[in-house]
Amino acid sequence: MRTQPTLGLNINIMDEQGIIIGSSNPERLFSFHAGARQVLDTGRPLTLTPEDAARFPGSQAGVNLPVRLQGTLVGVVGMTGLPEQVTGYGRLLQTTVEMMLEQAWLQEQLSLESGIREGLVQRLLDPVPEADWAVLSARARVHGYNLDQPYVALVLQLADPTSGATELELTSRQHHLLQLFARPAAKAPTFLAAPLADNRLVVLSPLSKGQQYQALGESLIDLANGQGRTTARVGIGSPVPTGRELHRSFRDAVLVVDVLTRLNDPRTVVAYDELGPGSFAALLPPERCPILERLDRAFSPLDPAFVEEIRTTLDTFFANGLNQSQAAAELHVHRNTLNYRLDKVRELTGLNPRYFPDAVQIYMGRLLRRFHGAGPVVFHVEPEQEKP
Repeated sequence: MRTQPTLGLNINIMDEQGIIIGSSNPERLFSFHAGARQVLDTGRPLTLTPEDAARFPGSQAGVNLPVRLQGTLVGVVGMTGLPEQVTGYGRLLQTTVEMMLEQAWLQEQLSLESGIREGLVQRLLDPVPEADWAVLSARARVHGYNLDQPYVALVLQLADPTSGATELELTSRQHHLLQLFARPAAKAPTFLAAPLADNRLVVLSPLSKGQQYQALGESLIDLANGQGRTTARVGIGSPVPTGRELHRSFRDAVLVVDVLTRLNDPRTVVAYDELGPGSFAALLPPERCPILERLDRAFSPLDPAFVEEIRTTLDTFFANGLNQSQAAAELHVHRNTLNYRLDKVRELTGLNPRYFPDAVQIYMGRLLRRFHGAGPVVFHVEPEQEKP
């Protein structure tokens, strides 16, 4: 035992049957300790002189002290030696062992509670049949969670793939954040949290009347940033009237994080209803979007530097609401230069960026290509209609 070299004393630990289960003297392991048995029967310390020890088989002179966990007698610690020399050390050992047991017990309780929470969350992330809802809701109430109230799901992406964080760092951050959501048994619960794949975790939060769930997302970002350099993002799902519909809120929150990550959106906290056109990019499969093939076919044979110039021009033109003067100013080019580039787009694609219906197609094509990444896709291109 590690304390024996420090104290220079023989130490024994006995279980609830009086069997020695730990000893600095290996020869005494798993033998019966009659002195410990008496401590277990009486609940009181037992001091043995060399003369006394002869009356207790398997015992030696020293002190034997009860060990309690949550008020229950669970074992005995003993220290061999003259009672007047070892009693003080024995009481120190007793306190140390009880503290270690208490810590281990608390950790086990937290683990059990964490398992209950995570199991409950996993059930709520999928649709719950009506026949099962009453039982699930009642079980949640037993653990202090009221699912019959408004909720919102938040998904925290700890880092994007380009963050440079190692898998070990991200796992450690995820574990630490989940521990922050663990609650002492005496406190009322607030959040339900569970880990997800791809360095994510989900938080299910009840919503009070008038509560701003955007603030919840900011709090998650602050917690993640508290763990060091991070590129964390939070997607907030649509609020739902009860916990039974949390699967919808969760689906929306995942969609938000997917879009933010794939489009490299600089925003860190975004609600589903704030996502904008990015939601269409996530919902439209590339094979159903001929505009992708049309743009790829037009620009792929050209010089990459020129293509990048055209892309920047289009992005700036769209970001300025098709306002040519503002776009030219932001690009630091003459308006005639801007018009030349826009005309070139019309010439190459047959779509006029100044014409709103065409601009929508080009804009969505740019968004879809950024979301789905590069790669040839075969499409059926519909005949072009005459443009103004």
